[in-house]
Amino acid sequence: MEHSLPHTLKDFLAVATPGAGKTTFALTVASELLFRWVVDRITVVAPTDHLETQWAQAAARAGIPIGPTSFGRKGRTSQYYVGVAITSAGVVMNPLAHRIRTERFKTLVILDEVHHTVTRCPRGAVRETFDPRPALG
Repeated sequence: MEHSLPHTLKDFLAVATPGAGKTTFALTVASELLFRWVVDRITVVAPTDHLETQWAQAAARAGIPIGPTSFGRKGRTSQYYVGVAITSAGVVMNPLAHRIRTERFKTLVILDEVHHTVTRCPRGAVRETFDPRPALG
């Protein structure tokens, strides 16, 4: 049985208990979107260094090369990586670099534990960095 992803889907929220497979689900979607050339890059935003490392390791096991955190903090990747894993605090340290990178490439942004992102960052900083709509001002 073949699964297909809707072409019009922009945002998706997956809610499940710990250990239910949200990371696997997100990486399956990422892999499919990369394979179909729907996206060129992946950015994973996690609330802690530990989860950032877990994402990079899980992505590597799924065949998606995610750059080390030093790349993510600067908002760039090398030619060998299709994405970065970074903490939400790392995004806030250099939001413009991440915004430019996200706009320059077709980028899938995965926000892990998004409820923690909101509490650990200045109000709206991560949303303003990755939201494709221009800020109203």
